Order: sequence, then C-alpha cells, then structure tokens
Amino acid sequence: MYLLETNPSLSKKQASFLSTHCTMGRYYSIQQFKAYARVAYETARTSMDKLAALGYYEKLQVKNKFVYTPVLKGRSSK
Repeated sequence: MYLLETNPSLSKKQASFLSTHCTMGRYYSIQQFKAYARVAYETARTSMDKLAALGYYEKLQVKNKFVYTPVLKGRSSK
C-alpha cells in the first residue's frame, strides 16, 4: 500500500512484486514477474523496465537475458 501511495504510477501488480522481490544482492527475471503477476511476457518486460526506470531496480544483461537487481533508495549505478 505504501508503494502505491508514494508512487501512484505503479500498478498494483508492480507494487506487489516489488514488495516481495526486494532482497539486495538477488537477481529477478522477467519470467519471475510473468509467473508472479500472471501476465504476458511483453507486459512483464514493460513492468520490469518501468520499475528499473523509476530507480527501484538496476537492469543488467547476463548472456542473452536481462535480470534486475534491487537498488537502495536514492542510489543508482548511473
């Protein structure tokens, strides 16, 4: 609820995923979001990219896929 109140541009599924997948040092995939939110791949990719653009995750490429790792609030690698 706090995430939705502080950032109303998030969807309920994005906020829910973020609240349960925010362990520092862990990597999360588009497939994990897809399974968690029960959405199509493109919706999952768009959602994860939006969370990365908002600074909640850092997007990294590992071989041929992208993974997302949580970022401390107020920090980014850029």
